[in-house]
Amino acid sequence: QLSGFIEKGEKPLFISLGSMHHNVQQINQTFEIFREAIDLATERAIIQISGLESRNMPDNILPVKNVPYVWLLNKVSLVVHHFGFGTTAEVLKAGLPSIPVPHIFDHYKLANKLHRSGVAHKPLNLHKLTARHLAAAITNTKKDIRMKERLSGVSKAILKEKGLQNAVDLIEKHFNIQ
Repeated sequence: QLSGFIEKGEKPLFISLGSMHHNVQQINQTFEIFREAIDLATERAIIQISGLESRNMPDNILPVKNVPYVWLLNKVSLVVHHFGFGTTAEVLKAGLPSIPVPHIFDHYKLANKLHRSGVAHKPLNLHKLTARHLAAAITNTKKDIRMKERLSGVSKAILKEKGLQNAVDLIEKHFNIQ
């Protein structure tokens, strides 16, 4: 179903609020904002929101529960997400433009830092989010050539890193493992 949705047209957006738990009313309100914004921006989207019911979905939205980001992020055009460290790292590694919708302190700090660096849209406040603001952010971010150029450089730098090997080397050195 996911592969078929992706192949049906232009690359969709990916919207993820991570594993943050919200009550059913918040989930439904947030989904309605996202649904309307996706329509206003004339986009398709894959949505991952913990607790979202997948019944009665419009044709341009596909809800998912778990999906490997390494696989998915090469198949989407833009990511709207909470800006947790793990998701942000994968989005930067993929060189994708993103729109922060932070939830907690470290999300806001990371989102603001990356926005100032020119590799992310200005953070949007989840509690003041409107469909029109999100649709405008989607449209503007997709058109931002400078952001895409910066992200290409960031992605190339990340892909050159040998992070796992460096971590193993540090652990072996620290614990005198041969």
